[in-house]
Amino acid sequence: MPPATTPLAFTRGLCKDGTWDEQVGLYGSKGGYVVFCDGHVTWVDGSRPAKFLKWDQSGYAANICEAVPLDLPQMRIGCAGWAVYQGENPNVITFEE
Repeated sequence: MPPATTPLAFTRGLCKDGTWDEQVGLYGSKGGYVVFCDGHVTWVDGSRPAKFLKWDQSGYAANICEAVPLDLPQMRIGCAGWAVYQGENPNVITFEE
């Protein structure tokens, strides 16, 4: 799990399929930013689905949750706490309160 490929945070509107929701996304469907554990920030263009290196490095996935190891307690605060947004796009990843 290299820090350079482990996502830490992302702009609102990222969906499970790697796209950005037009209504919920901060930048609409144009894309958004992803912050990684090593501190770098990357713009992810919304013109094609995002691809994240899976935490076990077995390949790439569109769902950012597959890039975070859920078996590590310190990482669970992110993906394990995510729920599906019940608005117009049920695939938007968001925090459940």
